[in-house]
Amino acid sequence: MAILLAIFFAVILLHKKSYFAAAANLRESYKELNNQLTSFCKTNLTRLETLGKHSQTLQNTYDERKKQYDEIYQRKDLAILNSLNSIDELLKDKDFRQVREIERDVEADIQAYARTISSFSADLSTLLQEDTDIHSSAVAVKSKLRQIREFYQGHSMELKGLEDSFEIILQDADNAIEKFNELADCTKYDEAKGVLKELDGILTATVSIMDQLPLLQASVTTVLPNKLDELMNTYQEMLENQYVVEYLDVERKVSDMRHELDLLRSKLAFLDISGVKDEIDALQTEITDINAAFEQEKQAKENFLHSQSYLDESTYSIESSYSRHINNIRKLQSVYLLDQKYVDQMYALKSDVESIGFLKRDLDSYLDTSNRKPYTIIMKKLSEMKSEVTKTNRTMSDYQSYLNSLKVTIDQVFSGLQECFVNLSVRRQKVRLLGVETYRVSTKPKFDRFFDTICEIAKMLEVFPLNVPEIDAKFRSFQSDCKYFLSDIDQNLEYAEGAEQGIVYGNFYRIEFNDCDSMLRSAENDYQSGNFKQSFEIVSKVLATWSKLKPVEE
Repeated sequence: MAILLAIFFAVILLHKKSYFAAAANLRESYKELNNQLTSFCKTNLTRLETLGKHSQTLQNTYDERKKQYDEIYQRKDLAILNSLNSIDELLKDKDFRQVREIERDVEADIQAYARTISSFSADLSTLLQEDTDIHSSAVAVKSKLRQIREFYQGHSMELKGLEDSFEIILQDADNAIEKFNELADCTKYDEAKGVLKELDGILTATVSIMDQLPLLQASVTTVLPNKLDELMNTYQEMLENQYVVEYLDVERKVSDMRHELDLLRSKLAFLDISGVKDEIDALQTEITDINAAFEQEKQAKENFLHSQSYLDESTYSIESSYSRHINNIRKLQSVYLLDQKYVDQMYALKSDVESIGFLKRDLDSYLDTSNRKPYTIIMKKLSEMKSEVTKTNRTMSDYQSYLNSLKVTIDQVFSGLQECFVNLSVRRQKVRLLGVETYRVSTKPKFDRFFDTICEIAKMLEVFPLNVPEIDAKFRSFQSDCKYFLSDIDQNLEYAEGAEQGIVYGNFYRIEFNDCDSMLRSAENDYQSGNFKQSFEIVSKVLATWSKLKPVEE
């Protein structure tokens, strides 16, 4: 029973709450419709009233729509509001049955009210469509104007000097917007569009360049003027330090650049940036080039100071070395048959030595206070002189190397002849001591020929001037043949010694073995005929064959 009562009261409670919820929903729906009427519709109606001041047709339309608005508000809006207030009172009195009936009526009224508001709102929008469209197109233009104004206010320091142009643009834009509004209020939409289009073109052009203006303005008003001041200060310092830099024509160039900056500032004052960046870059490049020329002069001076001692030393060294070589040519020609190519080179070198002297005198004149030249020109002339000195030294070095090679070659021939003479004498004595007449006789002509050649070359060394290439060629050929001959003699002597020892050892086997005796006799004959290699090979074969056998003991 208690449960049933609880359920009963719960149902009653929920039923009561549903009435309150329904009333709240109805009021919320009403508020939305009321807001649309009193806000959107009334705003459009007010705009229609403004336009009606300049058009009788629109004024009549306004009067009709105003009457319609008042009727909707007075008859429908307020009626629904009164019904909602009645519901609230009934809910307070808990007269739920009456509430239910009124809620149904109010819900139907709100639905009808919504249709009325929708129709009325659409009608007003249609009437104001052209006006709405043109004002919508003005939003983007006004946004650009706001963007320009904010940019100008945020960069006032960087844009110093361009205030007049920006103020004119902003003031003209405000006037154009005001004129646009006046034309739109008079429903002169074509004229309003023309004003808006012209203004949009100006603002669009301004927006497209304004981000570049701070840097360009700073360049022509601060950066470049400061650099020109620094350039002139550096120029004066260079002059005070005795640098010859007048040829750079700095004063005229700086004056021209200052004039160019004046023109650029005038151009930017009208917000005209066409070609300005290129001109700024060109001025920057010219300033950089002049500073680079200053640095070149400083570096050239430093290089010159380091190379100054080179002037006198190199000139004196070249002249003295050349004089020594020239004075010794005839003396050397009496000793050596010199290659005419080197002789001609040395005589032709006279013009180069004289050229070095001329360059030295030019450099001396450049350093004279009455005819001072820029250090870059001095270093260029010094570089030419160094090039001539290097070329001349190389020629004289080649000549000296050639002379040294002649002496070395002759010394090598002398020592080589002595060495060959000693070696030939030693080998000839060994052949004689060998006691093999046949071999001595066969080698005698070669020994005689080599000794004769030594005498021939020795006589060539006594004939002046010495023909070194011819002597060297004959000696090299002789030396090669002599070495080969001595090597052959040494090899035969080794074979002879080996064959002789082998025959002595083989005698232990010849009595017992007839074949051994026969081979040893053949080896002895080859030995006596000077065929030592053949004799050695036979003896080696005998020893290899019979050394393994023991002789019969008595």
